[in-house]
Amino acid sequence: EVLRLSSAEFVAPLIAITCKSGSDLEGISDGTVDAVIMDPPYGANVMYAELSDFFYVWLKRTAGLVLPDFYRRYLTDKEAEAVANKANFKGQKGADALANRDYEEKMAAIFSECRRVLRPNGIMTVMFTHKETSAWDALTKGLIEAGFIITASWPVNTEAESSLHIKDKAAANSTIFLVCRPRPHDQGDDVTYWEDVEPLVSSAVRIRVEEFQ
Repeated sequence: EVLRLSSAEFVAPLIAITCKSGSDLEGISDGTVDAVIMDPPYGANVMYAELSDFFYVWLKRTAGLVLPDFYRRYLTDKEAEAVANKANFKGQKGADALANRDYEEKMAAIFSECRRVLRPNGIMTVMFTHKETSAWDALTKGLIEAGFIITASWPVNTEAESSLHIKDKAAANSTIFLVCRPRPHDQGDDVTYWEDVEPLVSSAVRIRVEEFQ
């Protein structure tokens, strides 16, 4: 027998969809969210705003008639995008480093807002894939500066080996899921020397490499 619910018995939950920066979760009170699931930009892997211009100019002439507030710009916003785009620092010394720092700061601002709205026992899952250590460094620094602790990480095979964009290339075929928990506000940031924790890190890495394999 199939259980049937009348429309009178079902109450649809309230859902709010916004189109704005993730660093400004206006309207969400502190400590009210159970979980945040995020698939953020992967550093310098893809310049999404630049690619979006192709579609933006056409959507502006279609969807823009219905939602004009979303299409007031001539092209997409490149400066506010959370990516490591060295083109934004063209002509400046150390453009790569400046782009990475810009990405780190923007992601830290987004993570800080997530930290604000999460409950003390809430959880944030961040999906990330990158071969460059600098990208991982920027991401994890942003998480730590925002007040998170990374408690676990799990690899999930997300790319088909026959995909044309990774076939016969040294490309990552897995996405790493980072499990992040809010760091208690009363937990201090004591200074620790690398020599003291290096043996612990080496041991943990050996264990996790075997699990990942």
